[in-house]
Amino acid sequence: MRKDWDRRLRKLEVADEEQFDCIGILYIKKASGMDRALAENERWVQDWHVDPKGHICQIRRRITADLSDCGRNYRRDEMGNEAEDPRLERRTSKTGILWVVMKPGAEPPLNAPPHSMAGEIHQREANQVPSK
Repeated sequence: MRKDWDRRLRKLEVADEEQFDCIGILYIKKASGMDRALAENERWVQDWHVDPKGHICQIRRRITADLSDCGRNYRRDEMGNEAEDPRLERRTSKTGILWVVMKPGAEPPLNAPPHSMAGEIHQREANQVPSK
């Protein structure tokens, strides 16, 4: 990791009350069949996929016409199976750090870490080539 990125990330961790145990680059993928123009009543939403340790491991963009659909949160178990988890709440900082936490009053899964669950930085589209 470049030294200036490392320095910036450390400043962000100190400035924000949330502390992250994982910072990395997260690529956003389009769901299959979503390479088309939007209809008038459609929009893009993001589905977040969280691994068993609570880290955001994938974000998929998909098209929806449902106004109440704000994207879904999926948790992956140790066997790789995924299921929607309505207990997860999304958080995004002004600097682009994404993470998930358990909603207030929700019971965490047995293998969930005791702290806020993931930190990811620098979103890029899946078809964009990372700059060097």
